[in-house]
Amino acid sequence: MQRLYHLDRILFGSNTILVFKYPLMKRKLLQIKSKFLSEIPDISAEELEQTAKQVLLNEPLIQISYSEEESKEAGDDDALRRTAMTVEDYDDDEVEDDDRQIDWDFAMDEILKIENRKKDKANEEAKKKMDEERTRIEENLKKKYEEEQRINNEELQK
Repeated sequence: MQRLYHLDRILFGSNTILVFKYPLMKRKLLQIKSKFLSEIPDISAEELEQTAKQVLLNEPLIQISYSEEESKEAGDDDALRRTAMTVEDYDDDEVEDDDRQIDWDFAMDEILKIENRKKDKANEEAKKKMDEERTRIEENLKKKYEEEQRINNEELQK
């Protein structure tokens, strides 16, 4: 199982790219990175990213805590989680910034590579079947030729 992170892409066929936008996760990662940078200022960007993601795996994104009365009234933990995970202040600037970070040309290149691999695989399978058929036909022709040669030799010996 692979975890999706903010702005990860999911490719479906040759014409659909879903972009996973998770601003709550983005904000939590930025918070974790800021904390690490204040504690370890000379950490590399790659190490910072990996460490922040590892910390995120071990820490909950949201903390749902409520009194017993609220629990009895709510009755639906999933509804509380959905409400807590909704980012109502995901403003236009953040949306535009996220959209600028998406490299659509790169994503399209990935799709084309996948489609080409599928075509190559289909071509290889078709070639393999054709080779098998050719081999079968050659063997049948060889058997017929040998049978004809055997019959001709028998007739010559009579």
